[in-house]
Amino acid sequence: MDVAISSGGPWHGLSLCREFEKIPVDYKLYTIFVDAKKSGLAPSHVSNHPYFLADFVLNRTKFLRQVRDRAGWFAHKHDLFDRLVAAEIAADNPRLLHAWAGFGLRTHNALKKRGGGVPFVVESGTTHLQFQEDLLIEEYSRLGIPYSRQPQSFLRKARAEYAAASRIVVPSKFAFDSFVSNGVDAGKLALIPYGTDWPKSPQKKQDEVFRVLFAGGQQPVRKGLCYLLEAFSKAKIPDSELIVLGRGVFEDISRFVPKNARNIKFIDKVSNAELNRLYSQSSVFCLPSIEEGSARVVYDAMAHAAPVLVTPNAGAVARNGKDGFVVPIRDSKALCRKMIYLSENEKERRRMGQNARSFVKKYSWTRYARQVAKAYDELL
Repeated sequence: MDVAISSGGPWHGLSLCREFEKIPVDYKLYTIFVDAKKSGLAPSHVSNHPYFLADFVLNRTKFLRQVRDRAGWFAHKHDLFDRLVAAEIAADNPRLLHAWAGFGLRTHNALKKRGGGVPFVVESGTTHLQFQEDLLIEEYSRLGIPYSRQPQSFLRKARAEYAAASRIVVPSKFAFDSFVSNGVDAGKLALIPYGTDWPKSPQKKQDEVFRVLFAGGQQPVRKGLCYLLEAFSKAKIPDSELIVLGRGVFEDISRFVPKNARNIKFIDKVSNAELNRLYSQSSVFCLPSIEEGSARVVYDAMAHAAPVLVTPNAGAVARNGKDGFVVPIRDSKALCRKMIYLSENEKERRRMGQNARSFVKKYSWTRYARQVAKAYDELL
């Protein structure tokens, strides 16, 4: 085996490995729970640790999420997964370790003890963790919401992981700059944007409703939802609706939701097919993030010809004024103005949507995987 890939979550590791099946790259994926055949992967290329399905249980209610955050579950989960992979990986004898941030230091050290170690690639889906922590502490304080800080041990581990890495893969210039500003040598960083499964023929919009779509997972504060809620409420666009996707989002952000807002819909979870339908039936996709590495949902929305409304901190590939608009963080007035503009200029809205779809086509998962493989080659 050439490459060990350690990803303690369902993120874009699956898309990477599907492409590695084609290139091909000799790899093995260590992850939480993947049905290899349904995912298009060879069963021999996957090692599952389903213990981490506890993650899904702890996300089911606001109370459980609060218990999870106060207990520092994320840090414990990362470390335990790292220990499990470290105990398993030596027998597989990889030539390179590629681990998602927070999941690789113990595994790297185990391989190093075995005899000299192997090149260590860290995949960072966010900004530098200290940069992220500082920004989120500031944001929660501004909003008057209690924030469960990351344990110092977790942040120390992150810094040690960054220091040990041969290469750190980041998805955006915003993420890249956050590492440099925190003392990481730019020469250690590889900026590789994500990909999207570009549909050949997305559905055409079926109605005249001005529909704004937000898909921010389970982190509404980090994704800037409160600013979108304020902007949408003030815009008062006729025949409009805002759809907010994300499990538990309403409970976590309820005090920012305007009273009697009948045109704001909260949906916990949808299938991939339904999400693709929502992209194509939306007038604009909005993600006014406070902090991101690079949100993959923005790539997907663009691929479905939805113009996007994002912040620089979303790490998006969207071009301001061409594929939609890029507005400053925490600026609900700018969000409001741009939504009103797009609602009143249908021709421009359609032009931006088509621009976005054409531009994002080049950001395929094949392109992403080949650039990652090239980074491997430079280290082997």
